[in-house]
Formats: sequence, C-alpha cells, structure tokens
Amino acid sequence: MTSPTLAALDLTALARAIEGRDAAAQTAFYADDAVLTTIDSEHGPSDPDVLRGRDAIGAGLAEVCARDMTHTVVFAIGDAERAAVAVDCRYPDGVAVRCHATLLLRDGRIVEQVTVQAWDS
Repeated sequence: MTSPTLAALDLTALARAIEGRDAAAQTAFYADDAVLTTIDSEHGPSDPDVLRGRDAIGAGLAEVCARDMTHTVVFAIGDAERAAVAVDCRYPDGVAVRCHATLLLRDGRIVEQVTVQAWDS
C-alpha cells in the first residue's frame, strides 16, 4: 500500500503574486476555512489581528496590496505540510517593513498562517 501524495504549495507562484501585489492571486492560495494571524506592534501576541476565511483574508490582502510600496520575497521554503516566507517591503518615503510568515498547508492551500511583522518607526 502506498501513501497518498500530498499536493505542495506553489511557492514560486506565491512569491510572484506577493511581489506583483496581486491580492486576487494571493487569495487563491488560501483554503476556504483558512485563518491568518498577525502579530506586530499594534497587535501583540496576547491580542493578535485574526482574519478568518478566504473572503476576510482576501479583503485584508487587497488593502495591503493597494498601498504604494514594494514587496520583495527574501525566501520561501516548504514542503507539502508547512512553509515559511519572508518578505521585505518598502514605502516610497523609505520606511521598511519585514514580514515573516509560517504556513500550515492542506492539499496545496494555506489553512493557517501566522505572520510576525516589524517596521521602521
């Protein structure tokens, strides 16, 4: 008896969507029941920002992608069950943001993401 093959997340396509600020393409990588948790200076570990479901995550991504900033994927690594992505962002005024995300996957889609981000003040 062989084990079922797990579908892997297409990290190259995800990186392309992130760098292209393509919210719709990024949203397509999430499962319907996905949860995205963000920890930053405004939302600490005890009270993180939590988006539940692909629609809410898509709306959040659309808001971020509408900002005038660049996104550069520093690395993306993973297997069929989990992945990690680091993204450097920069606003036109020079303010930098670094985001690190860990992803849990199911059938090639993101089901849980925890992002920790920090930016210049």
